Amino acid sequence: MLEYLFMHPQTRDRFLERARALGLEGEVREEEDDGWLVILPEIEDETLLEKLEACYDELFNADEQIWNQEMAEQQFHTAGLLITLGDGRQVQAPVPPELMNRLMEALNMEQIAELVSIIVDTVEQPDERSLCQRHRDGNL
Repeated sequence: MLEYLFMHPQTRDRFLERARALGLEGEVREEEDDGWLVILPEIEDETLLEKLEACYDELFNADEQIWNQEMAEQQFHTAGLLITLGDGRQVQAPVPPELMNRLMEALNMEQIAELVSIIVDTVEQPDERSLCQRHRDGNL
């Protein structure tokens, strides 16, 4: 048996169509978290096998490009900051991707982390005096 793995139904179906055009009938099995496995019978004809392998290589590359594009799109839809609280716990704060992109245009990650740390410290240890008063008292 020959087995071919696909991550997307479009490329899987195109492969099955080409296999049928070559006179081959296959079986499809869904793989948990891995896509679909197309199973074909053994092929004795080397020319036919080469055509099938060339088809798979082409569609595998297309399959991979689709997957990479989807991963890139997902990365733009989620963003967050890892925040370390005063007691050492770490939590993730969701940040709208547009805001995160704007922040990163102006600041690097080290500067963003410093800003977040200042905010965390201020929230966890509030000082209700004005900034001017803190400056006069030498606390700035």
